[in-house]
Amino acid sequence: MTGWGASEEVIEATRASLDALFVSMRLEDARIPIAVCATDLRSGSRVEVTHGLAAPAVYASSALAGVLRPLPLENRLLVDGVYADNAPVDVARRMGAPVVIAVDPSQPAGETPVTNGLQAVMRAMEICHLTHAHLRVDSADVVIRPKFAGAVDLLDFSRRRECIAAGVRAARAAHTELERVLGGRPIGPYVGR
Repeated sequence: MTGWGASEEVIEATRASLDALFVSMRLEDARIPIAVCATDLRSGSRVEVTHGLAAPAVYASSALAGVLRPLPLENRLLVDGVYADNAPVDVARRMGAPVVIAVDPSQPAGETPVTNGLQAVMRAMEICHLTHAHLRVDSADVVIRPKFAGAVDLLDFSRRRECIAAGVRAARAAHTELERVLGGRPIGPYVGR
């Protein structure tokens, strides 16, 4: 409970994989504008990274609290951007994107038994997160919502093929709407979290 999560070996392997994938690529040198969003655990604010090496930015934006150690950067502790903003649509618009397409992988909250105070707190936080998530995602021009056969736990990587297939089906189902909103326009900036 008092540690950062994954072992040092896992952290180093993750960083080595990202370094190999991005081969010293700098965000500002990308073909299209890129902003990687993370959350600063110290201030609680969203942090937009648009310059510097891509690998550390991607690491920070995917560091799940308690699983991967936060990335210390300029007196901040950066983790997954989802904690501060699960859909930085405003960042994409500010960077000049004529159309913003979002993917909402959230699952319906469903009926949940609540029989004690801890469950009540956890359920209230879940409802708050889902409501905030939908408000942010729904501000995009097109929202792609994959449907899963059953609940998928955040750390259940054994179902990754099922999740990818659900995403492909959802994107194909949105084809007509995507064609309508894109109307032959070039792809704009990419904003990841």
